[in-house]
Amino acid sequence: LRVLQDAGRLIQPQTRNVSSRSTVDSEEVAKFSSLSEQWWDSRGEFAPLHHLNALRIPLVQMAAGRVTETSSMSSSESPTGTAEPRAQLRGLKVLDIGCGGGLLSEPMARLGASVLGLDASQRSIDVAQHHSSLDSSLAGQLEYRCGAAEDLPNSSTFDVVIASEVIEHVSDQRSFVDTCCHLVRDGGSLVFTTLNKTCLAYYLGIVAAESLGIAPSGTHEWDKFISPDALSMHVMNSSDSVMRVELSRGMTYNPVSQRWTWSDSMPINYALVA
Repeated sequence: LRVLQDAGRLIQPQTRNVSSRSTVDSEEVAKFSSLSEQWWDSRGEFAPLHHLNALRIPLVQMAAGRVTETSSMSSSESPTGTAEPRAQLRGLKVLDIGCGGGLLSEPMARLGASVLGLDASQRSIDVAQHHSSLDSSLAGQLEYRCGAAEDLPNSSTFDVVIASEVIEHVSDQRSFVDTCCHLVRDGGSLVFTTLNKTCLAYYLGIVAAESLGIAPSGTHEWDKFISPDALSMHVMNSSDSVMRVELSRGMTYNPVSQRWTWSDSMPINYALVA
């Protein structure tokens, strides 16, 4: 069980070039840097990510608590079929790759985890650091760092590694997954949330989402969407270790109620835990 993450890439005027190690895409970094001041506006461009925490937090708690029985996932409220998963994060080391402004990092730290938030955008990291400084209870629990997953020391390992809404923005998905698998300790967990590579995901996740203002224009490229099967294969074929996918489940967003729910189908958004 292990993980994934963030991104690296250098660009020439009209082309994108991948560095020998990093999978960061500089065009993607520039895109999110331009939106960095909006990270903590719960009614702004990142509103769906704020609301997504209603699923992401229980998902991380589940992964940390090893509650991975897919047969028990009948509820729309929780991936495990319980409204309030009991597994907590106290004492765990957690890596949040592509943390942006810290929307997921902060609540995980409040649950007791020791969190490292990593992002390739310095402007996003500046926003995250400023926001966390407003809550003294986070001191010593939460650290932010600008960089790519590939830049972390080989000796760095974590109990839980998360790449939420990240893999669809990197330059080399296979390398990204392989690199980040090195960051999860033996027996640890990896958590992804991303978009499926389907026609429905294109029309609803890009065309409709951007036209309705649910996502900023140019946020996603359909060519970078990845199917659950392809993502599972990258995880299981990691050169670092043999891992088993424990969970894959759909996530559905209602733009009217601004509410995310779990779904048994995965035509657009989904989560994967290994």
